[in-house]
Amino acid sequence: MMKFCSKVVLFQPCLPVIMLSVFLQIIAVSASTVKAHELWLETATPMINTNNQIEIDIRLGQMFSGSAQFFIPDQAVMLKRLTADGAILLTPRPGDRPAISFPASADAGHTVIAYETIGFYLTYKEWDKFVAFAQNKKASDIPDQHLARQLSRDHFKERYKRFAKISLFMDAANRQVNDAATGMEIEFIITDVEFISDTSQSVTARLIYQGQPMINVPVTVFTRAPDGAVTTTDLNTDDQGKVRLQTETGYDYMLDHVLFRAIDPAADPKGAAWETLWASHVF
Repeated sequence: MMKFCSKVVLFQPCLPVIMLSVFLQIIAVSASTVKAHELWLETATPMINTNNQIEIDIRLGQMFSGSAQFFIPDQAVMLKRLTADGAILLTPRPGDRPAISFPASADAGHTVIAYETIGFYLTYKEWDKFVAFAQNKKASDIPDQHLARQLSRDHFKERYKRFAKISLFMDAANRQVNDAATGMEIEFIITDVEFISDTSQSVTARLIYQGQPMINVPVTVFTRAPDGAVTTTDLNTDDQGKVRLQTETGYDYMLDHVLFRAIDPAADPKGAAWETLWASHVF
């Protein structure tokens, strides 16, 4: 006998509907990878719900435009919250959207959420798409390395992992920065916030890979204005792996860097020739 959700629970779908939606999302994520580049964390609307819970979306897309994802435990390696009291592991329910939720607190100060995904795979069938991707991520030497390794131009795989963070400054009077290394292989860490005026700040972030600063590497800054317009700025980390930028209240910022890493196709379960590690930090 087939089971249907009754009209009484339109706002709380039964489990088969949720699981079907999650399954369709998995298919959509795989199919749209070439078009949807960045994965980032973003506060939901409204940020604080009627139960006094802060809600955060996992989003996939480009230029601060993308769809909110269901939480899928099998795709998460790590999800934690950093506060002045230390790190707290978060365990959303399968199918949650917004994916992340935790109690709101007026005196929470600087709160950071960190999310790491498993490895996914993408097959390139068009050389020009790989070249364009590498150039877009300021890694224009990668196609030459690919050819020097005598790899196919017509059919090869990339394995990619995402490492996303979001900073929430909940209490203007509390200016302590609580960001720290979370154990992710690559990540941005906000090290300092200087409040210049009521509406402007200077933010410093360090990019680390395997615990060490990444020196003189490109970082893309996506800036979203209050009217929704998005612009990009290209920066490079300094000799300490840091970038500094002036920010304005009411704007959203995302730091983005992609590390390309050559791997042996014979040693990879699916024969990938490259691994990309994507780091983002939204504040």
